[in-house]
Amino acid sequence: HAYRLGRLEKDPSLSWYEGELGFLEFYVLPLAQKLDTCGVFGVTSDEFRIYASENKREWELKGREIVQDYLDTYDQARVGMEASARLDASARYYAKLQAIEEESSP
Repeated sequence: HAYRLGRLEKDPSLSWYEGELGFLEFYVLPLAQKLDTCGVFGVTSDEFRIYASENKREWELKGREIVQDYLDTYDQARVGMEASARLDASARYYAKLQAIEEESSP
């Protein structure tokens, strides 16, 4: 939203996919590996590593589509809000006209 309002120079959606992929690769997966190695959660420690790997794989397959869905949803919501604002402005305008007409009638 800030980018589209001119408050950011760079469109963050251009790097969302890669940013999330990097987060999974360089933060989540190493953390899950450490949990597995130290065995802090006992026999379930390897599950964190497995789930993290599956999440990364799923993001690789679906991440670009998910980002596009977010953008499309945002665009649809923005269009709806703009239309709603126009309707509100029209309603206020006609309410003022009606009030003026009522004041001027005998």
